[in-house]
Amino acid sequence: MNIFQGASGNVLRLTSVIPEHRNSKIFFDNWFCSLDLHMKLAERGIYCLGTVCSNRLNGCLFDSDKKMKRSGRGAIDERQCSMGNMQYSAVKWHDNRFVTLLRNFVGANPNTEVERFDKKLKKSVKVACPRAVVEYNQFMGGVDLVDSVVALYRIQIYSKKWYHRIFFHILNLVVVNAWFLYTRDALSSGMHWKSMLTLAVFRKAIVRGLLFQGKSEARKQGRPRSNSTERSYTKKKKKKKKKTICSYMA
Repeated sequence: MNIFQGASGNVLRLTSVIPEHRNSKIFFDNWFCSLDLHMKLAERGIYCLGTVCSNRLNGCLFDSDKKMKRSGRGAIDERQCSMGNMQYSAVKWHDNRFVTLLRNFVGANPNTEVERFDKKLKKSVKVACPRAVVEYNQFMGGVDLVDSVVALYRIQIYSKKWYHRIFFHILNLVVVNAWFLYTRDALSSGMHWKSMLTLAVFRKAIVRGLLFQGKSEARKQGRPRSNSTERSYTKKKKKKKKKTICSYMA
């Protein structure tokens, strides 16, 4: 059975265009991450970092969740091994929940500190954070941010044709990326963030521009009005109904 089918096979196919042994780095989540995939990419000189499910790390025994909880928030457990010329590191970190990362170029050290809100103390405290988590959040945050922003104003379409969904999803991505470029240029030019267009207003501006493209001025909604000099309206007089007198014969 080929272990590089499905998600892992897609990663190998997409990374086939990356030049080998150029110290390239790729990041992915636990849907794709596995030790076999890391080893395959390491043969081509490509470094990897990603979150990984603990059941995909056979033989890697971390400290139990209970033991790490006793150590408090920010507890770190790291396991390392060498295969060939590459050294691999698996890091388990206790934050709001437990997260496990696998890498072949950065490990837990040097540790950094991040701010977290403590419910018992009711204030922000600093907890230890491994270097691998910082690297992962720095480069994977863009993908997660795009997914969350696209979901805010997703175009809902119900069609039996599968390619309609793909088309409108790509259209959503184009609009969101355009808004990111707009906010980046606005901030670089010194504009305050309160003065910038929100995503909803930005989308409305795009729709308005497409609707009135090539027209001199936008028509207002509702019944069009004309100037009094061009046309004069005369009030129609209501015709009075004639009263009919009915006579009854005795």
